[in-house]
Amino acid sequence: MKFSSTILAICACGASAFTHPPFTRTLQAQSALCSISEQQASIARTARNVWDELTPIIVQGNSLRTWSLTEPYIEQVQIFMKTDGRPLNANVELWEGPDNTPQKMSVYLEDGDLRPFNAVIETPCDGSNTIAIRNTGYLEFPLSACVEAEVDNEIGNSL
Repeated sequence: MKFSSTILAICACGASAFTHPPFTRTLQAQSALCSISEQQASIARTARNVWDELTPIIVQGNSLRTWSLTEPYIEQVQIFMKTDGRPLNANVELWEGPDNTPQKMSVYLEDGDLRPFNAVIETPCDGSNTIAIRNTGYLEFPLSACVEAEVDNEIGNSL
């Protein structure tokens, strides 16, 4: 099979209809691919460094932790959760407004260290919102959580 493909390649190079594109195009395409992979690597590094930059709160199994958002200019928050390689089983709730109408989301991950949870949640009400994270896992399965507020269209203020 290799021998026949080599002969075919030699024949194709001799024919003018099957000319190989210039080598510079290949280098341009290769440099574009390298820049894309470098951007993806920088994004991955940023996601991993979140846990170095923020101070996580430990939420033990069968317990609740809340973050109050009393500032009216906070329009969205970003939630990070992970474990030490154990299952992550939690409920994330947004209590909005004076009526405390909850918006709920259940999260289950087999390995919270391999695949940490990350979500951005809109907080539309005027300054009386609360984020609640309830660890519904067993006592032996604590999780680490961070909540970061969005200010001026940039996530950056840790609560």
